[in-house]
Amino acid sequence: MSSPHAAGDPDTRIAWQIVDRLGEHPQWRHQHVTVEVQNRVLILTGTVDSPDTRDALTASARTVHGVRDVCNMLDVSGTQDQRGQFGPSGWATENYGQQFYAGA
Repeated sequence: MSSPHAAGDPDTRIAWQIVDRLGEHPQWRHQHVTVEVQNRVLILTGTVDSPDTRDALTASARTVHGVRDVCNMLDVSGTQDQRGQFGPSGWATENYGQQFYAGA
């Protein structure tokens, strides 16, 4: 799945690459993750189902070309309050500046 937003601004390209990866991975597409990119620093927030998923998302994000750093602020279900900030229709439901929401 390749986004039409892949070219242009590096932050937008990075965000869409991460959103695409979330959608392509069977386990990750059901996680509630917000992707935000500022000056090529990727910020992951939201709730995932396990520490292994959190770590795998972070490791995958670090491999995206152009990412300077990854700030992992992901909560694991049952360990923090869920944030409830995700759009109802799934992947990339909102584009607010360089912030993209992804969720099932």
